[in-house]
Amino acid sequence: MWQGIIALKNDQAAVQMHYLAGNAQLAELSLPQIPVHGMGGVPPPLRISQRMRLEPSQLEGVIRRMQVSRHCALSLHCTFEIDGNYSYHRTK
Repeated sequence: MWQGIIALKNDQAAVQMHYLAGNAQLAELSLPQIPVHGMGGVPPPLRISQRMRLEPSQLEGVIRRMQVSRHCALSLHCTFEIDGNYSYHRTK
């Protein structure tokens, strides 16, 4: 499980990601980790820099890559609220 902040443009959301299937190493290497020194145990935000439209031509490429488990990782994401101590509270 990974928990942290996802940032897209000027918006942010606190999320908890639960690994479900696929390449666990790819998932772990792709997510920001808590720094050894610095920010008090808070991972840096995961910044989404590019989005993809759900068009058939682009989805075909995604489907092909997902058929090879080493090229993808599947996770379930739950949003959370953060209090002043960076503690997470599940939202409804």
